[in-house]
Amino acid sequence: MMAGGALPDIVLQLHDVVVDKFGLEKGPLYFDKIMTMFPVVLLLLLASAVTSAVKGKVSASGSSSSDGKNSSSGAKKKPSVKKPVRGTRSGNKTKGSKKD
Repeated sequence: MMAGGALPDIVLQLHDVVVDKFGLEKGPLYFDKIMTMFPVVLLLLLASAVTSAVKGKVSASGSSSSDGKNSSSGAKKKPSVKKPVRGTRSGNKTKGSKKD
């Protein structure tokens, strides 16, 4: 082990803060949750950054196509209109109705 099995000071300080704030019963539980979720959040942020970078490169290379077959150069598309779903209740008050 690089540090000889010793945790970094920031981890020890975080543990102490969580235990002080939530007590001896729930503090270690919350500390475990924090230590589990931190790497997961980092991986999700990394995946999001990679996805954004790839989409940016793909859209940049797709918009500069030299064959002249760009989808925006053809006929204009009609804007799509969302139709309301029938049979659902919105829960909003209408004029004259009373909610109990």
